Amino acid sequence: MKYCRVVAVVALVVLMFVQVTPSAAAEPLQQSVQLRAGGYFPATKSFDVGTGFDLAYSLKPFPYAALEAGVGYYRAENGVTGFISALPVTLSVRALLPLELVVLHAGGGIGTYYKMAGGTTELPADHSEWSLGYHANAGIEIPTFSGVSLLLDGKYVFVNQGKFKSYGIKHDGAFVYGGFALNF
Repeated sequence: MKYCRVVAVVALVVLMFVQVTPSAAAEPLQQSVQLRAGGYFPATKSFDVGTGFDLAYSLKPFPYAALEAGVGYYRAENGVTGFISALPVTLSVRALLPLELVVLHAGGGIGTYYKMAGGTTELPADHSEWSLGYHANAGIEIPTFSGVSLLLDGKYVFVNQGKFKSYGIKHDGAFVYGGFALNF
């Protein structure tokens, strides 16, 4: 039920910024491939700051909205052998605010996460499962040259705990990513 509310709010935000005109419908769709990487700050405080990355395909059907499909990986460790990690596959909607030199964006989406944890005394050596999750993000895109843009993105991910709930482990967390986009 939470996922439906998040998707409804994201859709409402996008609709506030989207204005369909005949000239906008005739323009070709803008597309991009984005690579973002950076820090992962896990919600489970016993784990150190980790790293992660996202690879995404974005489609802009309107100047003020974008749809995005992405895959990624993130991992954080606890001491020498303990770890949590996930492989997310996500769909997102973003509202865009193009300014003179930058494009601001905010949005969110849903996804499925293949979660893994292990190496601590409380968990078996290889403990994994699939879970649903959702995320919210905001950021900035700086167009540079020849269809290349620099990206800065902040995101928070909420992932269903599933089996990990009894161990007190959450795969939720905040991300601060930098990267680039190839626009075509």
